[in-house]
Amino acid sequence: MLNTELRKIRHGGRLFIFIAAVCLLMFYGDTREASERYGLQTGGQMIDFYGTINAPIAIAINHIANKWDLNAEELRGRITSYYELSFEIEAPQFKHLGKPALGFFAMAMFLAPYYIGMDFKARVFNNALYAGRTRASVFTARVGVYFALCAVMSVVVSFALVLAYSASMLGKLPAIELLSYFAKRLLTDLAIMSIPLALVCAFRTVVYPALITFGVCAIAWFGFYTAGSAIPLWLPCVVLPLCIVASWLSFRRADLA
Repeated sequence: MLNTELRKIRHGGRLFIFIAAVCLLMFYGDTREASERYGLQTGGQMIDFYGTINAPIAIAINHIANKWDLNAEELRGRITSYYELSFEIEAPQFKHLGKPALGFFAMAMFLAPYYIGMDFKARVFNNALYAGRTRASVFTARVGVYFALCAVMSVVVSFALVLAYSASMLGKLPAIELLSYFAKRLLTDLAIMSIPLALVCAFRTVVYPALITFGVCAIAWFGFYTAGSAIPLWLPCVVLPLCIVASWLSFRRADLA
Protein backbone atom coordinates (compact mmCIF):
# COMPACT_ATOMS: atom_id res chain seq x y z
CA MET A 1 0.00 0.00 0.00
CA LEU A 2 2.89 2.34 0.78
CA ASN A 3 4.36 1.75 -2.69
CA THR A 4 0.99 2.68 -4.19
CA GLU A 5 0.93 5.95 -2.25
CA LEU A 6 4.48 6.83 -3.25
CA ARG A 7 3.74 6.03 -6.89
CA LYS A 8 0.72 8.36 -6.77
CA ILE A 9 2.95 11.16 -5.47
CA ARG A 10 5.65 10.60 -8.10
CA HIS A 11 3.09 10.80 -10.87
CA GLY A 12 0.82 13.37 -9.26
CA GLY A 13 1.65 16.57 -11.11
CA ARG A 14 -1.43 18.35 -9.81
CA LEU A 15 -0.53 17.34 -6.26
CA PHE A 16 2.89 18.99 -6.58
CA ILE A 17 1.28 22.17 -7.92
CA PHE A 18 -1.20 22.10 -5.04
CA ILE A 19 1.57 21.61 -2.46
CA ALA A 20 3.65 24.42 -3.98
CA ALA A 21 0.64 26.74 -3.81
CA VAL A 22 0.03 25.74 -0.19
CA CYS A 23 3.68 26.39 0.70
CA LEU A 24 3.43 29.88 -0.79
CA LEU A 25 0.24 30.49 1.18
CA MET A 26 1.92 29.29 4.37
CA PHE A 27 4.97 31.47 3.80
CA TYR A 28 2.81 34.50 3.06
CA GLY A 29 0.75 33.93 6.20
CA ASP A 30 3.81 33.49 8.40
CA THR A 31 5.54 36.58 7.02
CA ARG A 32 2.43 38.69 7.54
CA GLU A 33 2.14 37.52 11.13
CA ALA A 34 5.86 37.95 11.73
CA SER A 35 5.68 41.50 10.42
CA GLU A 36 2.45 42.63 12.08
CA ARG A 37 2.72 40.77 15.38
CA TYR A 38 6.46 40.85 16.09
CA GLY A 39 7.66 43.68 13.86
CA LEU A 40 10.11 41.50 11.94
CA GLN A 41 11.74 42.96 8.84
CA THR A 42 13.93 41.58 6.12
CA GLY A 43 17.19 43.42 5.59
CA GLY A 44 15.80 45.01 2.43
CA GLN A 45 12.64 46.16 4.18
CA MET A 46 14.66 47.75 6.98
CA ILE A 47 16.94 49.57 4.53
CA ASP A 48 13.98 50.77 2.46
CA PHE A 49 12.17 52.02 5.58
CA TYR A 50 14.99 54.20 6.88
CA GLY A 51 16.05 55.20 3.38
CA THR A 52 12.53 56.38 2.55
CA ILE A 53 12.35 58.68 5.56
CA ASN A 54 16.02 59.62 5.05
CA ALA A 55 16.83 59.00 8.71
CA PRO A 56 20.43 59.65 9.86
CA ILE A 57 22.27 56.42 10.64
CA ALA A 58 22.54 57.44 14.32
CA ILE A 59 18.74 57.74 14.57
CA ALA A 60 18.28 54.38 12.86
CA ILE A 61 20.76 52.77 15.27
CA ASN A 62 18.95 54.18 18.30
CA HIS A 63 15.60 52.98 16.97
CA ILE A 64 16.87 49.47 16.22
CA ALA A 65 18.67 49.27 19.56
CA ASN A 66 15.52 50.22 21.46
CA LYS A 67 13.36 47.87 19.44
CA TRP A 68 15.56 44.81 19.85
CA ASP A 69 17.22 45.63 23.18
CA LEU A 70 20.70 46.11 21.69
CA ASN A 71 23.62 48.23 22.88
CA ALA A 72 23.24 51.49 20.94
CA GLU A 73 26.61 52.87 21.98
CA GLU A 74 28.42 49.73 20.86
CA LEU A 75 26.56 49.78 17.53
CA ARG A 76 27.43 53.44 16.87
CA GLY A 77 31.10 52.56 17.30
CA ARG A 78 31.16 50.16 14.35
CA ILE A 79 28.02 50.62 12.20
CA THR A 80 28.34 53.13 9.35
CA SER A 81 25.48 52.23 7.00
CA TYR A 82 21.96 50.84 6.86
CA TYR A 83 23.35 47.75 5.16
CA GLU A 84 25.62 46.94 8.11
CA LEU A 85 22.78 47.69 10.51
CA SER A 86 20.49 45.25 8.72
CA PHE A 87 22.64 42.34 9.89
CA GLU A 88 22.23 43.36 13.54
CA ILE A 89 18.50 42.62 13.57
CA GLU A 90 18.91 39.02 12.40
CA ALA A 91 19.96 37.51 15.75
CA PRO A 92 17.08 38.94 17.83
CA GLN A 93 14.60 38.22 15.05
CA PHE A 94 15.57 34.55 14.96
CA LYS A 95 14.10 34.11 18.46
CA HIS A 96 10.66 34.97 17.08
CA LEU A 97 10.71 32.76 13.99
CA GLY A 98 9.40 29.74 15.86
CA LYS A 99 6.29 31.61 16.97
CA PRO A 100 4.26 32.46 13.83
CA ALA A 101 1.77 29.72 13.00
CA LEU A 102 -0.72 31.52 10.79
CA GLY A 103 0.58 29.82 7.65
CA PHE A 104 -0.21 26.28 8.81
CA PHE A 105 -3.49 27.37 10.35
CA ALA A 106 -4.45 28.84 6.98
CA MET A 107 -3.62 25.73 5.00
CA ALA A 108 -4.84 23.09 7.46
CA MET A 109 -8.32 23.28 5.98
CA PHE A 110 -7.06 22.38 2.50
CA LEU A 111 -4.59 19.48 2.54
CA ALA A 112 -6.35 16.76 4.55
CA PRO A 113 -9.74 17.27 2.86
CA TYR A 114 -8.05 17.30 -0.55
CA TYR A 115 -5.51 14.53 -0.02
CA ILE A 116 -7.51 12.14 2.15
CA GLY A 117 -11.12 13.33 2.00
CA MET A 118 -11.26 12.93 -1.77
CA ASP A 119 -10.21 9.28 -1.37
CA PHE A 120 -13.28 8.64 0.77
CA LYS A 121 -15.41 10.35 -1.85
CA ALA A 122 -13.84 8.38 -4.70
CA ARG A 123 -14.03 5.10 -2.70
CA VAL A 124 -10.27 4.57 -2.98
CA PHE A 125 -10.15 3.05 0.50
CA ASN A 126 -13.06 0.74 -0.33
CA ASN A 127 -11.24 -0.55 -3.41
CA ALA A 128 -8.06 -1.13 -1.40
CA LEU A 129 -9.99 -3.24 1.10
CA TYR A 130 -11.65 -5.17 -1.74
CA ALA A 131 -8.15 -5.92 -3.06
CA GLY A 132 -7.27 -7.63 0.21
CA ARG A 133 -5.50 -4.84 2.08
CA THR A 134 -6.02 -4.59 5.80
CA ARG A 135 -7.44 -1.43 7.32
CA ALA A 136 -4.27 -0.98 9.36
CA SER A 137 -2.03 -1.07 6.28
CA VAL A 138 -4.31 1.28 4.33
CA PHE A 139 -4.52 3.76 7.19
CA THR A 140 -0.81 3.62 8.02
CA ALA A 141 0.29 4.13 4.43
CA ARG A 142 -2.07 7.01 3.72
CA VAL A 143 -1.54 8.82 7.01
CA GLY A 144 2.21 8.20 6.94
CA VAL A 145 2.56 9.81 3.51
CA TYR A 146 0.22 12.63 4.57
CA PHE A 147 2.37 13.51 7.57
CA ALA A 148 5.53 13.14 5.48
CA LEU A 149 4.18 15.75 3.05
CA CYS A 150 3.26 18.01 5.98
CA ALA A 151 6.76 17.62 7.41
CA VAL A 152 8.39 18.53 4.10
CA MET A 153 6.23 21.64 3.81
CA SER A 154 6.99 22.61 7.40
CA VAL A 155 10.75 22.32 6.90
CA VAL A 156 10.66 24.16 3.57
CA VAL A 157 8.64 27.08 4.96
CA SER A 158 10.68 27.19 8.18
CA PHE A 159 13.92 27.33 6.20
CA ALA A 160 12.47 30.03 3.94
CA LEU A 161 11.61 32.12 7.01
CA VAL A 162 15.16 31.84 8.30
CA LEU A 163 16.54 32.89 4.91
CA ALA A 164 14.16 35.85 4.81
CA TYR A 165 14.73 37.21 8.30
CA SER A 166 17.91 35.72 9.76
CA ALA A 167 20.00 34.24 6.95
CA SER A 168 23.36 35.01 8.56
CA MET A 169 22.39 32.99 11.65
CA LEU A 170 22.62 29.75 9.68
CA GLY A 171 26.40 29.97 9.91
CA LYS A 172 26.55 31.37 13.45
CA LEU A 173 24.15 29.35 15.56
CA PRO A 174 25.08 25.97 17.05
CA ALA A 175 23.58 23.03 15.20
CA ILE A 176 21.54 22.04 18.25
CA GLU A 177 19.80 25.43 18.33
CA LEU A 178 18.92 25.24 14.65
CA LEU A 179 17.64 21.70 15.06
CA SER A 180 15.58 22.81 18.05
CA TYR A 181 13.99 25.57 15.97
CA PHE A 182 13.02 23.24 13.13
CA ALA A 183 11.88 20.48 15.52
CA LYS A 184 9.58 22.78 17.53
CA ARG A 185 7.97 24.22 14.41
CA LEU A 186 7.64 20.73 12.92
CA LEU A 187 5.93 19.37 16.02
CA THR A 188 3.51 22.30 16.13
CA ASP A 189 2.77 22.08 12.40
CA LEU A 190 2.11 18.33 12.52
CA ALA A 191 -0.22 18.81 15.48
CA ILE A 192 -2.14 21.45 13.56
CA MET A 193 -2.38 19.15 10.55
CA SER A 194 -3.61 16.25 12.68
CA ILE A 195 -6.83 18.13 13.50
CA PRO A 196 -8.30 18.06 9.95
CA LEU A 197 -7.07 14.47 9.59
CA ALA A 198 -9.22 13.40 12.55
CA LEU A 199 -12.19 15.34 11.17
CA VAL A 200 -11.85 13.87 7.69
CA CYS A 201 -11.75 10.33 9.08
CA ALA A 202 -14.76 11.08 11.28
CA PHE A 203 -16.95 12.65 8.56
CA ARG A 204 -15.43 10.79 5.55
CA THR A 205 -16.15 13.77 3.33
CA VAL A 206 -14.50 17.00 2.20
CA VAL A 207 -16.57 20.10 2.98
CA TYR A 208 -17.49 19.67 6.65
CA PRO A 209 -13.95 18.88 7.84
CA ALA A 210 -12.61 21.89 5.94
CA LEU A 211 -15.17 24.25 7.48
CA ILE A 212 -14.78 22.89 11.01
CA THR A 213 -10.99 23.01 10.72
CA PHE A 214 -11.20 26.62 9.64
CA GLY A 215 -13.32 27.45 12.68
CA VAL A 216 -11.11 25.55 15.15
CA CYS A 217 -7.89 27.03 13.78
CA ALA A 218 -9.34 30.55 13.65
CA ILE A 219 -10.43 30.37 17.30
CA ALA A 220 -7.07 28.94 18.40
CA TRP A 221 -5.03 31.44 16.41
CA PHE A 222 -7.02 34.47 17.55
CA GLY A 223 -6.83 33.22 21.12
CA PHE A 224 -3.03 33.02 21.08
CA TYR A 225 -2.75 36.20 19.03
CA THR A 226 -4.87 38.14 21.51
CA ALA A 227 -2.91 36.72 24.43
CA GLY A 228 0.32 37.75 22.70
CA SER A 229 1.90 34.34 23.25
CA ALA A 230 3.21 31.46 21.17
CA ILE A 231 1.64 28.01 21.20
CA PRO A 232 3.04 26.21 24.29
CA LEU A 233 5.11 23.14 23.46
CA TRP A 234 3.00 20.79 25.59
CA LEU A 235 -0.11 21.47 23.52
CA PRO A 236 1.05 19.89 20.23
CA CYS A 237 2.55 17.01 22.26
CA VAL A 238 -0.99 16.26 23.46
CA VAL A 239 -2.97 17.15 20.33
CA LEU A 240 -0.89 15.15 17.82
CA PRO A 241 -1.21 11.66 19.37
CA LEU A 242 -4.85 12.23 20.38
CA CYS A 243 -5.85 13.19 16.84
CA ILE A 244 -3.96 10.25 15.33
CA VAL A 245 -5.70 7.83 17.70
CA ALA A 246 -9.06 9.45 16.99
CA SER A 247 -8.39 9.18 13.24
CA TRP A 248 -7.62 5.49 13.51
CA LEU A 249 -10.66 4.74 15.66
CA SER A 250 -12.92 6.52 13.17
CA PHE A 251 -11.28 4.80 10.20
CA ARG A 252 -11.43 1.37 11.84
CA ARG A 253 -15.15 1.68 12.53
CA ALA A 254 -16.08 3.40 9.24
CA ASP A 255 -18.49 1.65 6.94
CA LEU A 256 -16.28 1.10 3.87
CA ALA A 257 -18.12 -1.95 2.53
